[in-house]
Order: sequence, then C-alpha cells, then structure tokens
Amino acid sequence: KTQEGMSRHRNIRNDIDYDDDYEDEEYGSYGSAASPGGAAYLYDRSQRNQTLNSFLGPSEQDEEDADFIYSYVDQIYDTLGNEADDLDQEEVKLAIRLNNYDVNQTIDYLYDKKIIGKVSNLKVTDEQFDMEIESPKMKEMAKNAAASKSASFDSPKKAAVVTLGAPVSNKNTPSKSISFDTGKFEEKSEESAKPKALTEVLKKDEPSVYSPKTQLHRQMTQNRRKEIEAMMSSKVKKEHLNLVVIGHVDAGKSTIMGHLLYLFGVINQKVIHKYEKESKNMGKGSFSFAWVLDENEEERNRGVTMDVGITNFETPNRRVTLLDAPGHRDFVPNMISGTAQADVGLLVVDAAPDGFEKGFEADGQTKEHALLARSLGISQLGVVINKLDLADWSKQRYDDIVGKMTAFLKLSGFREKSFWFIPLSGFAGENIVARKEEKLTSWYSGPTLAERIDQFDPAVREISKPFRLCISDMYKAQVLGLAAAGRVEAGLVSVGDKLLVSPGNEICTVKGIKIHGESVEYATAGDYVDLGLSGVDGQLINNGNVLCDPEKAIPVSNRFRAQILTFTLQRPILKGQSAEMHYTSQNEAAVITHLISILDKSSGEVKKKTPRALGEHMTAVVEIKLYKPLCLELYADYKQLGRFTLRENGKTFAAGIITEILPSK
Repeated sequence: KTQEGMSRHRNIRNDIDYDDDYEDEEYGSYGSAASPGGAAYLYDRSQRNQTLNSFLGPSEQDEEDADFIYSYVDQIYDTLGNEADDLDQEEVKLAIRLNNYDVNQTIDYLYDKKIIGKVSNLKVTDEQFDMEIESPKMKEMAKNAAASKSASFDSPKKAAVVTLGAPVSNKNTPSKSISFDTGKFEEKSEESAKPKALTEVLKKDEPSVYSPKTQLHRQMTQNRRKEIEAMMSSKVKKEHLNLVVIGHVDAGKSTIMGHLLYLFGVINQKVIHKYEKESKNMGKGSFSFAWVLDENEEERNRGVTMDVGITNFETPNRRVTLLDAPGHRDFVPNMISGTAQADVGLLVVDAAPDGFEKGFEADGQTKEHALLARSLGISQLGVVINKLDLADWSKQRYDDIVGKMTAFLKLSGFREKSFWFIPLSGFAGENIVARKEEKLTSWYSGPTLAERIDQFDPAVREISKPFRLCISDMYKAQVLGLAAAGRVEAGLVSVGDKLLVSPGNEICTVKGIKIHGESVEYATAGDYVDLGLSGVDGQLINNGNVLCDPEKAIPVSNRFRAQILTFTLQRPILKGQSAEMHYTSQNEAAVITHLISILDKSSGEVKKKTPRALGEHMTAVVEIKLYKPLCLELYADYKQLGRFTLRENGKTFAAGIITEILPSK
C-alpha cells in the first residue's frame, strides 16, 4: 500500500522481464560490397518506381504506425462497404502509407490502381472521418463542406490535422470544438472559440502532418461495440456494488470487514491463526481480523488504517468491491478518495461506553464522514453500531445512538428510507452472518450485516456515455506491463481499444484488462479495473489523470462555476479565500475568486446577488480557480465526476457540484 492511492488490491508489481528489449539482431546474407546496415538502402535497378516505403522493412514500418494505422483501415472498410470485401488488408495498409495517411487520397489511389472497382462520388466525409455530429444543422453544414471539397476532385487533397487538448488559432478557418454547456461539437470562429478539451481544424494550405500524438483515434468500431453489448446481454451475472466503510478511528471498521471476509471464506483459518499469533506478540491481540485489510507494517505498528484497502467478496445477489477507508483525521484525503469511488456506504460507530460520544461530538470524525459521504454521492448508508457487546447488548444504548444519528443524517441530506441501523460485534462475529447471543436476539430480530449488504439497491451505470476512468494508481506488472488502476465512471472498454490520457493528450492502446485479479475481455461503468496500456510512456501518466474516449475527450480547465453547500465554518467565506479542493482521487490548491449569488435551499431561486460573504449552511453559486488545469465534468453530464469538496486547516467547510466549465486563465 502506498500513500499516493489505492494499491493494496494488487500483488507485487516490480517483476518486469526486460529480456525482450535486448534481443540480438540477426542479419541475413549481404554482398561483400556493403555492410549489413548499408545494404538495406542500396538502389535496385530491377525494381522500377521505388518509393521511400520500399526502403523501410515491413517490421520497421509496422512498428512505427501500429498504434494508429488500423483506425484508417477501419475508416476505409466502413466507407467502401461491400466494395472492400475482396481487399487485402496489407495492400490497404501499404496504400495508406503511400498516401501519407490521407483517407480520401488512399481511396482514389486504390481506384486508380484498379485494386477496387470505380464508384462515382465515393468520398469520406468529415462526418464519417471525425465523429457523429448530433445537431441536424451541423450535419447539413458538414455535407455542404464535403460537397465543396468534392467539386475539386482532381486537385491535391490535404488531410485534417487533429490537435488534442489545445486551442488552435486560425482566423480564416472555423473550428469544431466541444461546448462545455452541451457536450456537443459546435463550429466557432477564432473570436468566439474558447480553449476546449478537443479541437479539430482543417488546414487547406499546409502540408499534412501526422504522428501518433496528433491523430484522432476511435476508441472502438461500431461492430466491436455491438459485439461487447451482445456479450454483456448473454451473461447473467450479479449486480456489482462498490461499498466503502467509513467512521471514526478505532470504531472497528477493519475488524468487522476482516471478520466478514473470514466468515465468507475469502480468508482461510490458517491466515487468521497466523495474524492472531503475530498480533499477540506485538501486544495487539484484538487486531487479528483488522490485519486482513491493514497489511502495511506501519499500519499494524500504529494500529490505525492509513490508506484505502481494496478487496472483493460476493453475497447471494451482489458482487461487492470493498473499500476500507481510514478513520483518522490525518488521512481524511484518502477517505475522500475512496468514498468518491463508492456507490453505497457503511458508517461504523462505537457503542462502547464513551465510544460513540468521542466520534460524534467535538472533533470526532463520525459527523464529517457522514457529511462527506453524502456530498460525494453516497445515497444509501448502513449505520453499523459496533462493540455493543461491551455495553452488554443494551437496547437502551442502541436506541439512544439510533435517535441521535437519525436526526443528524436527516439534516445531512439523507432520506429516512435510505439509511438503516444494525447492532453487532465485529470482534466476536455476532450478527455479521449469524446470531447466537440471547441478549441480542431477545430484542433484535432484523437481518444480519451480510443480509443487509445483499439488500442494497444496485447503482445506475452510465454505460451509454463516452468512456471515463479516473486513474488512482499506476504500476508495472509482469502480465499487464504498464498498468492503470481505477474505477470506470462511464462507458465501456475492451482489449484493443484506443484511449486518450488527459491532461497530456497521449494516445494509448488497451492490451489487457483485469477485474479482481482475473483477466477479462471488457469492463463497464462501475467496475474497478486494472488496464494494461501500451504505446505510451508511463512517466507521462500520473494519479488523477483520466483515460477517456479520444473522439469525446474530457474538458480540461482551471476555472469553473459551482453550486456549493457550506458546513460549519471557522469564519465566513470571503472572495479570494484559499482552499484545498478534493476531486475524484486528487486534491489541488484552489481560490474562490467570485461569490456570485446566494440561493434559496427549497426553491433554488436567487436570494441575493454578489454577496460580500457566505455563512454556515448556505447554498451559493461561486467561481473557483485552480492553480493548475484539471480534467473536469459537469454534474449534469457525469454526476460522480461533477462533485467536489473544499477543505481548509484539516476541516471540510463546503461541498459542491460543477455547473459550468470556464476557459482557463
């Protein structure tokens, strides 16, 4: 486990085989007049009309453009339809290279060489080459543009130069760019164009420039997507849940879940016996089950969870990815990172004498964790009243905690039907999967913890939206090589897909996918995955980067407007106040640059414009500037990616949703 992100769900990732990088070259037989290196570039009179490609060995050329040439092959086959049935793929690839990767020019070349039959007016339009334009008006404009290009059929054609993630200055040429408000592509002049996440420009008077870094790649073909969807529909599988366990330090979170994993058979008796022996030798005999999730030596020595532990188990109706979050106030950023990737949560409170009061009142983390969970999108919450055996299974103690927590959770925004309570003992194992204690069964007859987890409603998955994955960990492994770990927020991904790393605008290829340590063909929204990546330098990818669909890239900016809800404040919020913004798995320094308005909580109407300050428990619209650009999404488009929290001096003072992304300054 590292302090940067979630890494305990994986094995050691440093055993890399470098043998492939140092294989000796084998040279064939060359004439005595030339060295092995020079012979390859001698002119052969027997071959007429030699081109540059004839001097490049097939392996050299294939290796150079292997990461992007198939996107052009797919475009040509899709455009030609039945005409392409008899085409040899190697001939098509050679034609693409000879024509400098210009799709229209390649099709003309194939006709001229009579490799395919001539078809009149067969062209690749901007609509086919770039992306599907949803607006009817934009479709008409694209057709008109294609028609004007077709008029000069015999003139040399210039290909589109695609620049990912950077604004383009061209006074005479309109550009297509993403609208941050609608998520659709709009045509804008230089005067009205703003820096967007994806900009495409057709340069008519400049030579074509192509490289893997500047190509617009398609994540997957339509046929491949249909194939994946067919595979998904054919499989009858359990609903997947991402479950985070939160609560005050020493409430018993790791012990409960470690015991649950043992009772479910995920951990065997031999391992538990080993942990019992080792923990007793350290004077921490009650920590044996906690060590199932607290694997780090420092965590075991200190007796507290420091990072988010990740594992998985199954109930009769659910596949559960478990995220065990730290409870100590020093590690709240790690708790936020884990909770941001969860669908549902368990809030553990300590029922021992004075235990609940320490966590719930004063500077305890029970209240803050509950507020953060709701702010980060957790709508279903189970409150686990642990260590009730130390209160002699007192129903009065249980009812007292239920009363106080119910009132607080309602004020925090939870609906009464969306949270529930359950008494148990994590160390004794009572009421985790079964009940035996007569003192408990005399007044409690509800479900066990395992039954309650199985009853969580499944989360809604945004499978139809463009692919998004926030990277929480980067590592190297023998099987996957360079790999990125994180939760798929939207869309689906399969082996062989092309993805864009943002910020950075690097194109990579998915060479392998693992879920819970098992290799799979595809992954969908909600899955916590490890993706093996190729075609990209691992030093250019960091925790917090986003893997996305290259054709529908995520916006990148350092300014946005947001609607925030303030919590308990140490002082009023003023214009220019600094804060630490926690967003997905990263945190970044930020400044509240403008206080725009105060809203009515019930109606959402503006109560006051340009207020001088914001007080406690207010809803307001503000403008925020970050010290460096981040990948951002609107809450209206991607709910989980549109949420954030603001902290100062170790305290969470506000949470909000992104309502408008502004150009960077």
